[in-house]
Amino acid sequence: MTTSAIYYQKSAVVQEEFKLIEVATLREMEVERLQKVVREVKELRRECDDSAILETVTLFNKVRDATVDLIRSISVWQESFTSPIRPRILDCDYIIDRMIYHIDFINSTKLKRVFNFQFYRGNVLLLPYPNPKSAEPVRITSALAVELKKFAAPPEETAIFCYQFLINCLPDDIYKDKVAPLRRWLMAGWIPRVWVMDPKPVPPRRTSISKSKGNASTPTGSRRSSMARIDVAPAPGTP
Repeated sequence: MTTSAIYYQKSAVVQEEFKLIEVATLREMEVERLQKVVREVKELRRECDDSAILETVTLFNKVRDATVDLIRSISVWQESFTSPIRPRILDCDYIIDRMIYHIDFINSTKLKRVFNFQFYRGNVLLLPYPNPKSAEPVRITSALAVELKKFAAPPEETAIFCYQFLINCLPDDIYKDKVAPLRRWLMAGWIPRVWVMDPKPVPPRRTSISKSKGNASTPTGSRRSSMARIDVAPAPGTP
């Protein structure tokens, strides 16, 4: 291999590493926003109203999308190596420490009770699982219906791709014991029991009209107007 070819290969790897930092940072921003709203509702510092529910479900989807983007980026980065090694991003084994362990905070969301579903630990893709308990249908807005449909039924091919990625680069014991089961979700996905009804629009306020002889009617009333280090964690079975 010539010197120029070696330099080009190293340069490509460095570019992919910077891409990983960028994508992981974007994911962390969405995770922090989700963790904040889940914590505020849990600690009763915020009502579990329509606004909080819509924000939470929207962030479920954004975190999942950011996670898929990161997995795809790591897969491209791994092509420069002879084995599917795990990158060390933001001073940690990111796949294990942040994507598997840290995401467990979602289990404290009150939305599990509202919509009658459950999360498993190590739920990398935030997959909702059915709850055997029966529950009455919940009224939701059309805006929430869009986000809830996306949350309940992500593309199966995307989920399978991400789980195959995890199988390739995780130790067997961590994958079997610490990651939410994909097969169970594929066999019996969660179907939300909801009915859509948007709030009725508020009718405009009537304004009083004073009439004077010989003058036009005049309405009265008010008018509202850093840099991070990347190194490599060894793959399973690598000394």
